[in-house]
Amino acid sequence: MSKKFSKSFKYRQKNVALMPAKDSSDKVGKYKFLLDEARKWAGMGIISKVQLQKIYSLYRSPQKTVEARHWDIVSIIAVFGSLMIGAGIILFFAMNWSTIPKLVKIFSILAALVASYYIGYTMKFSKANFPNVGGALIFLGTIIFGAGIFLIGQIFNISSHWPNAFLYWTLGIVAFAYLTQSKPIMYLTLLTASVYVGSETAYWFNFLDRYYNISYAFFLIFLSLGIAYYMLGNIHEKKDSTRMLRYPFHLIGSFLIMLVAYLFSFKWFGRIDNYGYSTGANVTSVLFSSKFWIIYLIVTLIAVVFTFISFKYRDTKDNTEFHEVLYLGLLLVFTPLAVLFSKINFWLIPITFNIILFLLIVGSVYLGYAKREKTLVNLGMIAFGVAIFSRYVEYLWDVLNGYLFFIIGGVLLIVLAIILEKNRRKIIDRFTG
Repeated sequence: MSKKFSKSFKYRQKNVALMPAKDSSDKVGKYKFLLDEARKWAGMGIISKVQLQKIYSLYRSPQKTVEARHWDIVSIIAVFGSLMIGAGIILFFAMNWSTIPKLVKIFSILAALVASYYIGYTMKFSKANFPNVGGALIFLGTIIFGAGIFLIGQIFNISSHWPNAFLYWTLGIVAFAYLTQSKPIMYLTLLTASVYVGSETAYWFNFLDRYYNISYAFFLIFLSLGIAYYMLGNIHEKKDSTRMLRYPFHLIGSFLIMLVAYLFSFKWFGRIDNYGYSTGANVTSVLFSSKFWIIYLIVTLIAVVFTFISFKYRDTKDNTEFHEVLYLGLLLVFTPLAVLFSKINFWLIPITFNIILFLLIVGSVYLGYAKREKTLVNLGMIAFGVAIFSRYVEYLWDVLNGYLFFIIGGVLLIVLAIILEKNRRKIIDRFTG
């Protein structure tokens, strides 16, 4: 199957690349190199932004945009349909698990897995009559594969290191993401890999005393993981064959980085379970606890390696990539030091990370504009709204009366929504011509 799949996939890619343009709707794909170069020229100051917009207007087709949006909607509907089918299969097994024989359970899992992969492959590559639906069925197969790992483990009462199930799930579907160039499967791959890191960390937390403030080290792991993802996205951007897959890496990576900064920005982040609020002198760092710090160092080392590779193969003519790698590299080093030095004064944590969060939000919007990635712009805007409202709740909950809190909060949300949507549209309209 793999040889046939690979030949069919390469054959169709070649045919699509060599296919002549039938009408004006193919202008964007035909002149993609020119449009990308024009964007770089504008970034370097060779041409103005007005000239860049005029170039885009010459080679941009409204019909192509409408068709792209249509297929995006079809893909989204198909993916949600696959998720519903997967949920139904899992629910069916859950309701009838005790009455189903073991052989029937195993056969049903394998049959559902093979059927989803085969029908999806036929629709997307072999006949190519319903490529979006076929991609969604392949995505469904990756979900069934993960569910099958847990179900088979339950059937045979396999007792092992339970976080490994997420590792096997990740390793079992990552190849499909690259072979099919599927962004949904790559999103799922990154999510299962993140869950594996989190579950592996939680497993070692069971060996630590509960009065330790474990939140510092736990979330720093995800900061390093987010930077590793983002740098992997930059590496994927360098090759035409993997360029489309940079979006999941950039979005999940940026989300994890901003999530960690957001959680550290709260003043109650030094809370210790069942012991109230801690003072800076009593905060116990878990970074040097037995076995746990190994996970943090491994993930951080991986992030450092990907950061170095991204820096080495960056576009030397594009300052954006240089600052991108430099700032995330500094963040990788600075944030653990900020947490460790919080023993001097606990309030260094929320103050420092509020500043970091603001800079990350600005950076996300700027990089989204520079790289023409709407997901980064949207993420930055959403993060800004969430951060503002969180600070409102955190500092004014005990100050305002109940009705005033909700009235002012509601007005604040509406105003924020208007401002964010207005500016989001302006930014996206600029880099889409």
